[in-house]
Amino acid sequence: MLEPAVRWASRAGLYVIIDWHVIGDIGTGTSPNTDDVRAGLDETIIVWQQLAKFFAAAPNTLFELVNEPAGVTADEWRQEAQSLVSTVRATGSTAVVIIGGTDWSRDLSWATADPLTGANIAYATHIYPSHAASGWATWFGDLAATRPVLLTEWGFAAAAAAPDDSYLVGDVATYAGPLLDYVETLGMGWVACWYDDAWQPPLFGPARAPTAWGTFVFDALARERH
Repeated sequence: MLEPAVRWASRAGLYVIIDWHVIGDIGTGTSPNTDDVRAGLDETIIVWQQLAKFFAAAPNTLFELVNEPAGVTADEWRQEAQSLVSTVRATGSTAVVIIGGTDWSRDLSWATADPLTGANIAYATHIYPSHAASGWATWFGDLAATRPVLLTEWGFAAAAAAPDDSYLVGDVATYAGPLLDYVETLGMGWVACWYDDAWQPPLFGPARAPTAWGTFVFDALARERH
């Protein structure tokens, strides 16, 4: 599945983020939520040994080493992340590795004063409507002044569409517009999620019509293209 996707993206001039989409503390293999997809450190190391070696010659790949660290302290995650960086580099890969923040990748404040060591390291933050703008500078803005930071998860949904996910409830005026403006002021990159009609927050609704979130994203991408 991955190799054709990376090859087709390369032909189209696109980059691919290969994401180990687990949530929690890989040091203990646990997560605060029982329904999260979890993995331990040993399994995660094996995965990246295989992926980094296989895609070592693919210049359009970036590796997001753990989707959302959660239930782990900053010091613990820093040690785990540094070991994963070493794992990737031991394969001979020089690909950019992406390191998420703690608290479901939201908080990168720990890296501002004490970033990871090594080359080709970027950081990721996940910011949703429940994450007040007053925290943006601390969580990722200060780090983005000196290190590459990507917004790899964000988005909103109407209350009726996300009855069990209150953290997603927002709109363009109070959340998406101000966040994109702030991100672009910092020179950060961002990823549109999700190209889907079910996974929250979806870019598409019934009959593949764009949601309000999808319309905002497609308009923003069109401006980037021009």
